[in-house]
Amino acid sequence: MPKGKILGGGDVGIPIWMPNRALEVISGAWWESQGTGTTNPVSYTAAPLYILLSLLNRIGVSAEILQRGFFALILVGGALGVY
Repeated sequence: MPKGKILGGGDVGIPIWMPNRALEVISGAWWESQGTGTTNPVSYTAAPLYILLSLLNRIGVSAEILQRGFFALILVGGALGVY
């Protein structure tokens, strides 16, 4: 993450870059693989993360800091989970 840039692109980088937009997209996504017309179950599990990222973004935390914190959370959680 040199020079204030975030890693990733497409569906990997955009949720951290614009969490409000990502939350809007996943909350209205439909599950069409089975043709059932129901909402996508993945959006239910991803919504808390996007809500948290949106709140932090609204109070002024930059995308770079959000990504660094998210990576740190994953690394620390993985290390503690193995222990």
